[in-house]
Amino acid sequence: ASQQAMPSYVPTAPKAHARLAKQCEEKQDLASCLTLVHRYRHVMVSIEEIGTTQQLKNAYKLYSKLCKQGHDEGCHGKAEMLFGTTLTRVDTAQGLRDMKALCEEKHYGESCLFLSELYKQDHRIKDHERVSRELLERACTYGSGNACMKIGYARLKETRQRDFADSRLLIYSRKACSGDDPNTCALFDLVSYYNTTREKQKHLQNRVLERCLQQGHGAYCPVIVFILQIFFFFLFLFFLGSRPVDGGGGG
Repeated sequence: ASQQAMPSYVPTAPKAHARLAKQCEEKQDLASCLTLVHRYRHVMVSIEEIGTTQQLKNAYKLYSKLCKQGHDEGCHGKAEMLFGTTLTRVDTAQGLRDMKALCEEKHYGESCLFLSELYKQDHRIKDHERVSRELLERACTYGSGNACMKIGYARLKETRQRDFADSRLLIYSRKACSGDDPNTCALFDLVSYYNTTREKQKHLQNRVLERCLQQGHGAYCPVIVFILQIFFFFLFLFFLGSRPVDGGGGG
């Protein structure tokens, strides 16, 4: 690869990568395996693999292994990779069958969300927007915090970003925050801020600070809370505008 094509980041620490691989292989630790596969897909692991598909092949192989072990996360990742990676084997028909099975039979929310996004863009399907919304609702029901947050943002857009006490918005923002992913709590925090009294706002700021620290933003967290406190409305408008808000939440 030319110098211009070189990534702007350095390879991941070999010891950290080896430790994850050991935790995944020897202890069958699901979290380590999922972190490892994420690194294969999105982070340069070694200089030698720049410009090759080896890392993606490693990711597909690990997803396949997790799927055989009965982990829906693995089956979902494997199916997703069949939709347009640089793998030598790309099979969108098989990927679609697998996604439908995960959504309809296993009730795996992230697969329903994937299908919702897929059908929203497919104008060949009759009533594709309605089908997409129904799948989005199903994804939220099956525990996808991302889907619930997407519906909530769409509802907030419908109210012109004014009605933070809207019952539907409250329901979906709370559902979005009911899982283990702190990233899907963003909408709930925003809605809660506008619906709490001044006495409770300090407690909410502490929650935002705690989540920020958990996500590894470190020294930037107090600055984020300060901005939240002083310029919250403008920050919110910017944040809302950067999220994909259309396509969810029917009336």
